[in-house]
Amino acid sequence: MDDLVETLWFEDLRDVVLALHSHAGVFPLRCCTDPTVFDETALQAVPRSYVQHTDPPLASLELSVPRATSDGCAVHHVACGHDMMIERPQEVAQLLRAIGHSAPD
Repeated sequence: MDDLVETLWFEDLRDVVLALHSHAGVFPLRCCTDPTVFDETALQAVPRSYVQHTDPPLASLELSVPRATSDGCAVHHVACGHDMMIERPQEVAQLLRAIGHSAPD
């Protein structure tokens, strides 16, 4: 478990990481191996958003924002690391609520 904590950016949140780890579920292998098929027309009708973490940015995700915007996603930014729900839980919850409330019924 110490290795897991050391790989994260916030060692001072050790209790949070340990609590999250203890509640993490195990996913069936099929979740990783079987493709999901969607009705493209229905999928395009669903409003989509992309929440980008910006501090620090990850080079491996640089292509995600242009792809999301070209696909019609609204882009939102949170100035924190990749594990934003741990580092900024209230800000992320407020943002997700706002996104949900702005979606058409």
